[in-house]
Amino acid sequence: MRVGIAWRYFHERSGLPRYCTEVARKLSATDDVFLFAHRVETPIPARGFVKFPFFFESDRMEYGPNTLLNSLITIRGKRRLGLDIINGQNATILGPDVITAHGTWWRHYEIHARTDPAKAKELRKSLLPQFEKLNYGRRMYRRIIAPSELACSELEKYYRVPREDVSIVPDGVDTVRFSVDDDRRTRWRGAHGFRDETVLLHVSTDFLRKGLWTIVKSLPILPDNVVAVVVGREDPSRYLDVARSLGVSDRIRFYPFSDSLEDFYNGADIYVFPSFYESFGLSILEAMSCGKPVICGREAGVVEILEDGREALVLDRWDDPTELAEKIISVATPGVASRMGREGRRTAERYSWDKTVQLTRDAYEQALRR
Repeated sequence: MRVGIAWRYFHERSGLPRYCTEVARKLSATDDVFLFAHRVETPIPARGFVKFPFFFESDRMEYGPNTLLNSLITIRGKRRLGLDIINGQNATILGPDVITAHGTWWRHYEIHARTDPAKAKELRKSLLPQFEKLNYGRRMYRRIIAPSELACSELEKYYRVPREDVSIVPDGVDTVRFSVDDDRRTRWRGAHGFRDETVLLHVSTDFLRKGLWTIVKSLPILPDNVVAVVVGREDPSRYLDVARSLGVSDRIRFYPFSDSLEDFYNGADIYVFPSFYESFGLSILEAMSCGKPVICGREAGVVEILEDGREALVLDRWDDPTELAEKIISVATPGVASRMGREGRRTAERYSWDKTVQLTRDAYEQALRR
C-alpha cells in the first residue's frame, strides 16, 4: 500500500506529532509511506517527503490559506506519487481519504468558554470549525479513525457522523523505551536531589487544559514531603506566582521538554493528569508503561481502557484540588502504589504501536473498499 500521512510536524515532543511519527515509522516497515509536513525532525524510514510551506501562523490564518494550500498539495501529491491513501489529522486538510480525529474544535471551545473566556475568544478567531463542518458534516472522507469512543461521540454530536464510518484505534506505547527501570529511577532522583519525597509528575503541552491549576492548588492540602515536577514548554510564571501566594513555590519544579521522558516517569512516584478534556491521553499510557500509578480526569479517552481503582484513580471533578489531594494521599503508600503500578504496566503492554498500526491499516483497507 502507498500511504501519505499529513501533519505539520513530525517529532516526539508532544502527543499528536509523536502519534504521527510512530504510525509512520511502524507503517514504513510494510508499506510505502510518504510524509506531507512542514518539518520532519526525527528519523522516519519513509519513501519520500512533500513539504507544506505553512506560510501563515496566526490563529485566524492558520486554518485558512494554509489549509487550502496544503489540501491542494496533498491532492497533487497523491496523483503524482500514485498513493492509495492520504491520512490527514483533524481538519487540517480538506477531503483526505482517512481522517484521524484527535478531537473537535467545538469541544475545545465549549470547555474553554466555561473555564477560560479569554482563550475561548481566541478560539473564535479560528476557521477550523468551518473546515471541520466541510470534512465531517459533508462526509469528505472515506473513513475516520478516532482514538476513543469519547472522540467518536464528539463527531456524532457536533457533525452527525455515522458510527459505522469510524474505526476506534487507541494510541500505542513503546513498552521497551517506557519500562520499569530502578537504576534509571535512582540516577534521576539523585541528580535532582530527591530522597524521601513523594514526587508527582505532570507532562503537558497545554498547562491550562490539562489541569495544572488543580495540581498547584492541591499542594497546600498535601503533606510537606509531596512535591510536583512539571515537564512542558509553556511559560510557568503565572503558576509559580500562585504557588508563591499559597506558600508552596519550593514544592513545584518546572522543566523544559526532555528527550528522556522515561527518566522522569521512572523517577516520579505518581503520574497526575487532571485534564478537563483529552481525546486519549498518550502520556498516561507512557506513565503506566513505566509502572506508575495514575490519577487522571474522567474526560480523558484513555479512561475507557482503565479500571478505576486498579491501575488508576479517576477524578469525578478535574478542578477540585481537595479530591485530587485525597486521591494522592490514598495512592502514596508503598503497597497501593506498587500494586497499581504493576496493573498499569500489564494494561500498557496490551497497547503497543504495532497494534495501533495494524488497526490503522485495517481502517485504510476499509476506506479503499468504500
